[in-house]
Amino acid sequence: YLILFAVVGFAQGFRIDISIPQLANQEVYLAGYLNGKIYSKDTTKLDPKGVGFFSDKEKLDEGLYMIYLHENHVPYEFLIGAEDQEFAVTIKDTTSQAIIDNFAVVGASQTEKYLAVGRYISDAQKKQKHLVAQLKDAKKGSKEEENLKKELSNLNDQVLTYQKNLIESNENNMLAVFLRAMQQPTLPDSLAKGDFSDENFQRKRYMYAKAHFFD
Repeated sequence: YLILFAVVGFAQGFRIDISIPQLANQEVYLAGYLNGKIYSKDTTKLDPKGVGFFSDKEKLDEGLYMIYLHENHVPYEFLIGAEDQEFAVTIKDTTSQAIIDNFAVVGASQTEKYLAVGRYISDAQKKQKHLVAQLKDAKKGSKEEENLKKELSNLNDQVLTYQKNLIESNENNMLAVFLRAMQQPTLPDSLAKGDFSDENFQRKRYMYAKAHFFD
């Protein structure tokens, strides 16, 4: 009966399997945020193949967690929902700057969606950066400038629509909570669209968003 009780109790907790071949025989940390600072929740030492796991008889609270390597390395963040208590994490290349591309999670639906959001936003930011660079070189008042401004505005609308649809389709879980927290306040028409290459315009957008962030 004691053995059965222990097995049942463990099933109620969490387990995260880790595979990081580049960190064989090294310690890695399961961490979270508290008051803006990183705190360690658990530690594991990987085996000679870079394999290990975190586990506990208690479930993880919903929220944002990370695999933390060391203070000079960007952490690998993932989202935990109520049902995401047993899954596997693989980090292919710890030396790559493409964090999202080298970080894979299987078995945690909230994190799989969270990483997909990260990839989408990352691609959108690259497109935005490219368009802004083109806009700075475009002749003022030209058709090219007009088209680039439309592309930037459309890109912004696409991102907002993408986030809105995700929130609506994940209404009762942690992803929707997280996405709402990431969203900027709704801007007035005078700031919603304009010259994104104008630093003064960007500053006005930022100051409005800052003043209305908790609305």
